[in-house]
Amino acid sequence: MANNIKDFAAGIVLTAPSPNTSGTSLTLQSGQGDYMPDVPFYATACPPGQLTNLGNSEKILVTALSGDTITFERAQGDTTAKSIDAGWVIANAMYADDVMKSNLVTDELLDGNVDGFNVGFTTAIPFTAIQVYKNGVAMHLGDDFTISGDKSILFVTAPKSGSKITATYIAGSSVMINGSSSQVFDETPSGTVDGTNKVFTTAKPYVPGSLQVFINGVKQKRVTHFTETSPTDGTFTMSDAPLSSTTPDDVMVNYQFIVSVGGNADTVDGYHANDTPTANNVPVLNSNAQTGEWWEEIGRTTLTSNNATLSVSFPAYKYLQVHVLISGTQTSTSSILLQFNNDTANNYGYTATSAGTYGTAAPTGYIGLTSSSSGWLSVYQMVLDIEVVSGRATNLTGTVTGSALTPGIPYQRTITGMWTGTSITSIKVFDNGGAILNSGSEIIVKGHN
Repeated sequence: MANNIKDFAAGIVLTAPSPNTSGTSLTLQSGQGDYMPDVPFYATACPPGQLTNLGNSEKILVTALSGDTITFERAQGDTTAKSIDAGWVIANAMYADDVMKSNLVTDELLDGNVDGFNVGFTTAIPFTAIQVYKNGVAMHLGDDFTISGDKSILFVTAPKSGSKITATYIAGSSVMINGSSSQVFDETPSGTVDGTNKVFTTAKPYVPGSLQVFINGVKQKRVTHFTETSPTDGTFTMSDAPLSSTTPDDVMVNYQFIVSVGGNADTVDGYHANDTPTANNVPVLNSNAQTGEWWEEIGRTTLTSNNATLSVSFPAYKYLQVHVLISGTQTSTSSILLQFNNDTANNYGYTATSAGTYGTAAPTGYIGLTSSSSGWLSVYQMVLDIEVVSGRATNLTGTVTGSALTPGIPYQRTITGMWTGTSITSIKVFDNGGAILNSGSEIIVKGHN
């Protein structure tokens, strides 16, 4: 069975099927029937606020759509009937069968006796769309043959003995072959057949190079017999105008119609991707293959040789968490300082507790991570939490722990600071006494929005 696909084809159940586990019709909220594709199509029924899985969801086959009311067959594929209730989500989607069981069969000799009496012929495998030929001449669906089931066609008039009956058809879903259920067979284009008019128009825009034109069932040659004038407008031009007589020439076309490039590829069971996820949206992964919804690493620098500074750049985030691990040796009085975006102006202020004392720093060109001392030795570990809010100053809190120059004396410092900037994309850590940071010193920045 074909699975027609349409962008944003999802709705919420207003009136549940009755009984919930075996009823075969339901009503969507007002106007949501318009969101759905043409029948037939498959959809997933899922309870609200839950991700779909075999345990909580049901795959249904929608066979009729009237306004906001759908009629469907239950428990399709590997699913079992669930208790569908008001508030459930009904979402048109693409399934494994659409991917794994789709192929285009060309010029297949159909099975059936060609004896002047038999009208029934069958394909080797089920089809979802078909073009039938008799002795190489394309037949009209309805006028020349009808479809019976998913493997059989019935001729209106039995083919004469010795006739060759062939077909080109899509087996399984046309979604993976065409990018959507977009293959059109056996269409009569608009345009007057009067022996003068040469321009005809398809019902939908067609993919360039996909148009096939038949006159009285005989396939015409591209360029020699017709030209694709404007695929986006659906027009084509015949080299010779089809004739008008007692029985006018029969003009017929096959083509693939143009599908929106957005398609349905950004959906998971009807939930669409969004850069800023909200309810019923799938978060888009960023350049780090992460969602940005919780802490994720956005920048890291590790010194591979001794250096005077340790700096890192990263994209702007609302919340930052900075981890610094540095080692080095300094014998003169100095401090470890921090700056944002290489700003050296007096746009910083901070307070700090250290060894039981509390001090306030006037506006200055940095935030002091360690106090001035007669030098520092070994390792400092720093964890800083930063909130960046548009329209006001950036806030910072953090702790610094480590070992002082005097052996056996631990070092601990708590910092509260601010910076007048409102967007941070780089951080620099350095020693104001010119000390060299050892190889292996590292800064890691995490962020979330």
